[in-house]
Amino acid sequence: MNNLHRELVRNFIRDCMVAHNDEEDLDDGESLFLSGRLDSLSVTKLVVFLEDSFKVDFGSHPFDVAELDSVEQIVQFAQDYGAIAAE
Repeated sequence: MNNLHRELVRNFIRDCMVAHNDEEDLDDGESLFLSGRLDSLSVTKLVVFLEDSFKVDFGSHPFDVAELDSVEQIVQFAQDYGAIAAE
Protein backbone atom coordinates (compact mmCIF):
# COMPACT_ATOMS: atom_id res chain seq x y z
CA MET A 1 0.00 0.00 0.00
CA ASN A 2 1.47 3.32 -0.93
CA ASN A 3 1.77 6.48 1.15
CA LEU A 4 -1.30 8.00 -0.51
CA HIS A 5 -3.45 5.14 0.78
CA ARG A 6 -1.88 5.39 4.25
CA GLU A 7 -2.59 9.13 4.28
CA LEU A 8 -6.19 8.49 3.22
CA VAL A 9 -6.60 6.21 6.27
CA ARG A 10 -4.89 8.73 8.56
CA ASN A 11 -7.13 11.55 7.35
CA PHE A 12 -10.25 9.45 7.85
CA ILE A 13 -9.19 8.55 11.40
CA ARG A 14 -8.28 12.17 12.19
CA ASP A 15 -11.74 13.27 11.01
CA CYS A 16 -13.37 10.65 13.24
CA MET A 17 -11.26 11.76 16.19
CA VAL A 18 -12.16 15.43 15.68
CA ALA A 19 -15.84 14.45 15.51
CA HIS A 20 -15.25 12.61 18.80
CA ASN A 21 -13.70 15.80 20.30
CA ASP A 22 -10.21 14.28 20.29
CA GLU A 23 -7.64 16.54 18.65
CA GLU A 24 -4.58 15.03 20.37
CA ASP A 25 -1.67 13.77 18.26
CA LEU A 26 -1.88 10.20 17.06
CA ASP A 27 0.87 7.74 16.28
CA ASP A 28 0.06 5.13 13.62
CA GLY A 29 0.50 2.33 16.18
CA GLU A 30 -1.70 3.80 18.92
CA SER A 31 -4.96 2.15 19.98
CA LEU A 32 -8.10 3.79 18.61
CA PHE A 33 -11.07 1.72 19.74
CA LEU A 34 -9.93 -0.49 22.61
CA SER A 35 -8.48 2.60 24.31
CA GLY A 36 -11.80 4.43 23.97
CA ARG A 37 -10.46 7.21 21.74
CA LEU A 38 -13.10 6.24 19.18
CA ASP A 39 -16.49 4.62 19.73
CA SER A 40 -18.81 2.10 18.07
CA LEU A 41 -20.23 4.69 15.68
CA SER A 42 -16.69 5.28 14.45
CA VAL A 43 -16.30 1.52 13.91
CA THR A 44 -19.38 1.56 11.68
CA LYS A 45 -18.01 4.53 9.74
CA LEU A 46 -14.67 2.74 9.39
CA VAL A 47 -16.31 -0.36 7.93
CA VAL A 48 -18.15 1.74 5.32
CA PHE A 49 -14.94 3.68 4.58
CA LEU A 50 -12.95 0.47 4.03
CA GLU A 51 -15.67 -1.02 1.85
CA ASP A 52 -15.94 2.13 -0.28
CA SER A 53 -12.28 3.18 -0.44
CA PHE A 54 -10.48 -0.17 -0.55
CA LYS A 55 -13.23 -2.58 -1.65
CA VAL A 56 -12.86 -4.64 1.52
CA ASP A 57 -15.49 -7.39 1.63
CA PHE A 58 -16.37 -7.97 5.27
CA GLY A 59 -18.50 -10.94 4.22
CA SER A 60 -15.34 -12.86 3.36
CA HIS A 61 -13.50 -12.15 6.61
CA PRO A 62 -14.86 -12.22 10.17
CA PHE A 63 -15.03 -8.75 11.69
CA ASP A 64 -12.95 -8.15 14.82
CA VAL A 65 -12.40 -4.56 15.96
CA ALA A 66 -9.13 -5.64 17.59
CA GLU A 67 -7.74 -6.15 14.05
CA LEU A 68 -8.56 -2.51 13.23
CA ASP A 69 -7.38 -0.80 16.41
CA SER A 70 -4.62 1.37 14.93
CA VAL A 71 -3.81 3.13 11.68
CA GLU A 72 -1.13 0.49 11.04
CA GLN A 73 -3.62 -2.34 11.53
CA ILE A 74 -6.24 -0.66 9.34
CA VAL A 75 -3.73 -0.17 6.51
CA GLN A 76 -2.58 -3.81 6.80
CA PHE A 77 -6.19 -5.04 6.86
CA ALA A 78 -7.06 -3.02 3.75
CA GLN A 79 -3.98 -4.41 2.03
CA ASP A 80 -4.76 -8.01 3.04
CA TYR A 81 -8.52 -8.01 2.41
CA GLY A 82 -9.12 -5.15 -0.01
CA ALA A 83 -8.50 -4.54 -3.68
CA ILE A 84 -5.30 -2.54 -3.03
CA ALA A 85 -2.08 -4.46 -3.60
CA ALA A 86 1.04 -4.03 -1.49
CA GLU A 87 3.62 -1.71 -2.99
